[in-house]
Amino acid sequence: MKHAELLRIKCLSRWPLRRGRRRFARLLNVTCNDIPDGELVTSRPLGLRFRTHPDEVYFDLSYFKEYERFETELMLKLLRPGDSVFDVGANFGWFSLHALKSDPQRHVWAFEPQTELCEEIRSNMALNDLELLLDQQLHILNLAVGSSRGKLTLNKLKSASLDEILMEVPENLWPAFVKCDVEGAEMEVLRGSHKLCSSPSKPVWLLEINLETSGCAGWVPADMIAFLEEHGYTDFFFLSHAHRPRLVRSRKRPVDIRLQRNGNIVALDGDAHSWQMQAMIGRRPEPGCISPKFIVDRTSR
Repeated sequence: MKHAELLRIKCLSRWPLRRGRRRFARLLNVTCNDIPDGELVTSRPLGLRFRTHPDEVYFDLSYFKEYERFETELMLKLLRPGDSVFDVGANFGWFSLHALKSDPQRHVWAFEPQTELCEEIRSNMALNDLELLLDQQLHILNLAVGSSRGKLTLNKLKSASLDEILMEVPENLWPAFVKCDVEGAEMEVLRGSHKLCSSPSKPVWLLEINLETSGCAGWVPADMIAFLEEHGYTDFFFLSHAHRPRLVRSRKRPVDIRLQRNGNIVALDGDAHSWQMQAMIGRRPEPGCISPKFIVDRTSR
């Protein structure tokens, strides 16, 4: 790598803010193509090791030693010892490995339709001396999660719904936390989880919102929230890669949310997840009140 390229990358890695990273990268003409293939990176916050590749998904990991920081912090904050996790759209296993590293006794199910990424998860387990937990605590399922069992027409991949998968999981191991990032198919995942969402031990959901992919799939964030409210979820937070969680809708204040940015929705049942609510905002909100500190701008931008 040329000296000028190394200098540009060093400048980028020292950018002090989370906001503006990509703009600064474009200014320096640093792209994902500059990411070294196979470089071993020790990441924050738990010191897990991953190998990077010249792909957009590894941008923050390669240059800043972290990946979806606020989402990761949120998951670790909301998990109790022994809580199971469903990682739907596991990719290279970032969330699965962090859930397992934080408690090697918990069970984690990683759902990933791409076979090569399932192998990447296995390789990353070995990199972090966790391979003995494969198939014991970490269960890698090479399939797509949707609304029903069958095959997806686009890539002819095997698919199953979460409710169908739960039939093979002991009830005491049902997930307390579900992270779902499936490129616009999040509504299909929800539609296949009626039983899970209606159970007394329903999970906290972390669901990606990508306005472009969801639009192509024919749904908007309000559809996601309406489905979850029908199943007893009452409190919704919005967070993005540059913004910590903000309460945007609650049972006592059902405001109309028109999210005009990409990010994630965190869904909780205020009764079933009372301690998680306290962990999110430090206290349970007063009835009918949403703290301005956690409100996201709901106007169109």
